[in-house]
Amino acid sequence: MKTSGIKMKSIVFVSLYLLLSNTALQAFGQSKEDLLGKWKLERVSAIKDNNQIAIGMDSFDFEIPSEIDIQQEEFTFVRTSSTDKAKYNEIVKGNLFCFPICATWKITEGKLQLQWGQDIAGPSGDPEIRTVVLSYSRK
Repeated sequence: MKTSGIKMKSIVFVSLYLLLSNTALQAFGQSKEDLLGKWKLERVSAIKDNNQIAIGMDSFDFEIPSEIDIQQEEFTFVRTSSTDKAKYNEIVKGNLFCFPICATWKITEGKLQLQWGQDIAGPSGDPEIRTVVLSYSRK
């Protein structure tokens, strides 16, 4: 009996998550159709304590895609070392875009922006978080 209760709670949780994710996207006026197309990396930036800070591509433990081709059912990530494909529903979960990190996505002024918090060591060695933003323009 406990198993069915756990399953029911899981179903309710997943349903609630999907509903809230779709609601969040609708609140921002974003939809799957807005994402479709080819995107080219334009800028990598970071913000810490409300200040923009310099950040390089070597600040990540993965290679950021220079281009992303988003089709109805499939993504293609173009990197200098490889080109990878993945199914749309494996990458986009509501307002999250996972590619190997999970970032919130939005389209602002025609730019696809992926944003997440990155842990870094502060001056005293204590962990701090900076906000990283990848901006892609339509190709």
